[in-house]
Amino acid sequence: MNRITKEPWFAKIRIGWGLNPQSWQGWVLTLILILILILDGLYFYKSVIF
Repeated sequence: MNRITKEPWFAKIRIGWGLNPQSWQGWVLTLILILILILDGLYFYKSVIF
């Protein structure tokens, strides 16, 4: 299977559990996921209050 890019987007972190963005594509994907979580939280928060 061929890779899309030569370098990986994420790398293992040294201490702890998870992945760390390593390239600009990893950072963009991380920011998109954070934005989705924030917007989802705001949507459901408004539906609970009103």
